[in-house]
Amino acid sequence: MAPTPLLTMVDDSGRRVRAFVAERDIARICPGEQAQISAEEVLSDQADGRIEDIGPMLIENPNEPGLARFLEIEISFLKNERRFFLGQTVGVKLLGCAS
Repeated sequence: MAPTPLLTMVDDSGRRVRAFVAERDIARICPGEQAQISAEEVLSDQADGRIEDIGPMLIENPNEPGLARFLEIEISFLKNERRFFLGQTVGVKLLGCAS
């Protein structure tokens, strides 16, 4: 019989936010674009981030099949932000691509 682990360790030093961009807005996003991340409970509490990854394909909203499609992006925090929790709902404001 295999032993049962007492705990599982997770490296959360590189926390990221997963966000979804509407199909009509995807032409305005770019890798490296700056973003502001805020906790939905306290919108004035903001952190800086940057788009690290842009998904390869559009996905449908399961609540509205055929009506709206989205592109998944990943945003990394510029600093290690411990005030945001894993799984927490946050708001994201994209600040535009650098020229």
